[in-house]
Amino acid sequence: MNLAKKTLSFGVILSFFSPVTFVFAGPLSLEDYLGQVENQSLAVRASALSTEGAALSHAEGRLQFAPRFSLSVMRTMDQREQASPLFSNIQTYANTVQAGLEKNFDFGLSSKLTYTYTNSRGFGYPNNFVSSGAFIFGLSGAELTLSQSLWRNFLGREFRASAQIAESGARAVQLQDKLKLAQNRANAEVAYYRLALAREAVKQQEELIASARRSADWARTRVNTQLSDRIDVMQTTAALRARELELQIRRDEERSARLEFNTYRNIAGDRVNESLPPFQAQSLMKLKAPARAQETLDVKVQRENAKIQSANHELAVQRQTPDVSVFGSVGNNGFDRDASQAFRESMTVANPYVAVGLKLTVPLSVADAADVRAGRTKQQLATEAQADLADLQSAQNYHDLSARLSTAQNRLENIIGLVQLQKEKVDYEKRRLALGRTTTYQVLTFEQDYAQSLLNQTSLESEIIRLYAQLKTLSLGDEIQP
Repeated sequence: MNLAKKTLSFGVILSFFSPVTFVFAGPLSLEDYLGQVENQSLAVRASALSTEGAALSHAEGRLQFAPRFSLSVMRTMDQREQASPLFSNIQTYANTVQAGLEKNFDFGLSSKLTYTYTNSRGFGYPNNFVSSGAFIFGLSGAELTLSQSLWRNFLGREFRASAQIAESGARAVQLQDKLKLAQNRANAEVAYYRLALAREAVKQQEELIASARRSADWARTRVNTQLSDRIDVMQTTAALRARELELQIRRDEERSARLEFNTYRNIAGDRVNESLPPFQAQSLMKLKAPARAQETLDVKVQRENAKIQSANHELAVQRQTPDVSVFGSVGNNGFDRDASQAFRESMTVANPYVAVGLKLTVPLSVADAADVRAGRTKQQLATEAQADLADLQSAQNYHDLSARLSTAQNRLENIIGLVQLQKEKVDYEKRRLALGRTTTYQVLTFEQDYAQSLLNQTSLESEIIRLYAQLKTLSLGDEIQP
């Protein structure tokens, strides 16, 4: 009793000071693992942030129609020598402040409203012009300028094309990131099942090794008692070594699966403390191919690229189109030695200013302009054809994956029966060997058939999981959330 107590006390003390903590975690379900991936995966986080950023960038195209405020402050000093001897000694100092609002409209109108205030002081004027030789005045004025395109950028085509490029570019990036996000989630699910299958394969191989070791011991005992030939020991020992090599391959695959499993949840190393629920092969046979989205994410990306190319085509056409614009300005100003009085005058219509005009600009390189338009048109048509091709390929890929999934499920049903049959065949042949009615070589051959059927089943299960993951990405439209 005292020895037991001392041993227990020593164990408690050792565990208290030990730097290693062993965590015995329960089975980790797929839902819990995917939750860890959502919260911890760097790939998912990067795709989600990029998707959200691209969504916020949609407003970039509308910014060119947003009002813009401008402000400039300037101080000037002019002591330049004048041509007239009367004004050769003039010095002028001026402070100017100008504030303005600008806005473009989607129907092609450009507008600008400015207000300017200038306070000037001039020295050195002849006395017959200014009695004191100094001249001080304030100048204030507001002006509204409008310009409307009548040919190039008619009804704002150039403005809207520029906005479309920015908006579709952000939209394409958002859709591409959503596609990456969906693929990362699907790949994480594949990684989960990969580890589950790898652990199952290791377990199966260990059982095969235990069986091979028993066969080798049994053959050695029979040889030692001179009931069998030495060749049986050689055969069973070689089979045991082959199983051990296969186990090493399975363990290498399981280690690689643990690394990938941890990578998706942002954990370094290949240690996975959690156990996984037993893998049920029958569940794979119940999977149904999800319905394909009307337009998959990759097709939507191509559609946005087509919009960008169409907008680029419109910009190229507009740049080579003659520009006919009608413009006008209206304003008022105030001028007085008293700056406040000048400001008050500028707020009235006592000193109006009105100007209207017509502006014409015509490109002279007609042949080159025609080539540019033709080239842009062909590029636009090519992009639209690529989008249609992507849609067709997506549909074909979906049908191919669906057919392969159905075929693989049928094969899995057959191979599950084959594995059971191979196991029964091995067990029956071992009983015959114990009765001396068959050879060791025959038993080893049946065991190899059984091991190969297990390997084929694991490979087929992995294929079904990958096929289903690919089908899930094709079933996602624009509704996936980051």
